[in-house]
Amino acid sequence: MNNISVRFARPADVPPLWIFRLAGVYVRAPYRHMGATRRMFDALIDIAHHENIRQIMWSVWSPNTPAVAFYEKLGAKYCDADGERYMYLEI
Repeated sequence: MNNISVRFARPADVPPLWIFRLAGVYVRAPYRHMGATRRMFDALIDIAHHENIRQIMWSVWSPNTPAVAFYEKLGAKYCDADGERYMYLEI
């Protein structure tokens, strides 16, 4: 996998968001441990800075300890909302 492309678009008449909520994060097994998720989050952070987004939030399955450890290494923290557990990254 050479490239990761992340795009965020919003109509011109829609104000900037304060929180960007990811619907899901998944990397196929053959591409794990190759930096794909890191590059994806780096791209999301760049987009967030450009769009004045203050926080990126996503749901997390707590038993997925490798993913949780990776997110914590990014500086992500836990929060509970709408009866579910999420992780978030302040931008």
